[in-house]
Amino acid sequence: YDKKITIELLAIEDPSEVDALDFKAIQLSVDVVQLRFKTRRRNSDGSISASFRSSIWKRTGDQWQMLFHQGTATTP
Repeated sequence: YDKKITIELLAIEDPSEVDALDFKAIQLSVDVVQLRFKTRRRNSDGSISASFRSSIWKRTGDQWQMLFHQGTATTP
């Protein structure tokens, strides 16, 4: 997915309730952190889907920017 496709998909997506839990931050270097967590999403049909999430964040000055994000489906 690129940015344009992601924005288009978000615009037509049904709103849902998402819980994020089990956060863990791993410092990879002085200004780089990997954030790991799990999400549980209640879909409009009542079903629940879950994902493991991982993102890499870099600090430049007092700003943090996400450089990478991945979500992998898992059982709820």
